[in-house]
Amino acid sequence: MSQRKAIRMDDQAVEAYIAAGSRARVSTLDRRGAPHVVPITYTVLDGSVAFWADRASQKVANLRRDPRVACVIDDGVDFAELRGVEILGNAELHDDPETTARVTDLFCAKVPEGWRETARTVLDELAAERIVVAIEAARVNSWDHSKVPGLRPQDVGR
Repeated sequence: MSQRKAIRMDDQAVEAYIAAGSRARVSTLDRRGAPHVVPITYTVLDGSVAFWADRASQKVANLRRDPRVACVIDDGVDFAELRGVEILGNAELHDDPETTARVTDLFCAKVPEGWRETARTVLDELAAERIVVAIEAARVNSWDHSKVPGLRPQDVGR
């Protein structure tokens, strides 16, 4: 088995890893075709990474023109700790009140219980100014270097 296959997470591990996280980097394509990469805070909506974006933001303008998107969620510092998921697919933009309310609820659920009422007020205000972006995955790549004891940087990709 190649080292690349050895560090790949199975579907359940990918799902759990994404659900446990909250920060990612999302890349869209600008009008010249160059990558535009931004950090986002996300939640999981019906199995898809979803986040809010300002309707007038560059990423939304890019997605309206070309829905292709890449998203990376990762962590770790030392090589043996590196874990992550890359999602390649298309973004769907949702401006309807039902989807917006569901995403608000999902973000609220991530806030410690003692702060949820305060957070709800802030999140409702944000939701009124934002559009929901949901990433429909076409391909998912993953890595978890802790799965292979003694893995060295030069071993990856073999």
